[in-house]
Amino acid sequence: MIPFIFVSLNSDAFVRHLVGGQTGTQLPHISGRGILSYSTPIPPLEEQEQIVVEVERRLSVIEKLDATLEANLTRADRLQKSILQQAFAGNLIG
Repeated sequence: MIPFIFVSLNSDAFVRHLVGGQTGTQLPHISGRGILSYSTPIPPLEEQEQIVVEVERRLSVIEKLDATLEANLTRADRLQKSILQQAFAGNLIG
């Protein structure tokens, strides 16, 4: 049940609940009472397990996409530097 609660407390619904009860302007404060007032829907254990598996699967996909993005950004940066170096050296053919 712990993984499901973690997923539930990271949900948009929980965040919206907390943001609605924030106080303060410079450093928002969220009270323990605000957290406790959130009613977490608890589906049957089998459904909880399915939800956790699906969330973990999607997070894995996101991590792979993030790694691909980082690799492509690094590659693009190297290519840009190489092109600029070639251009300043007068080696680009127009």
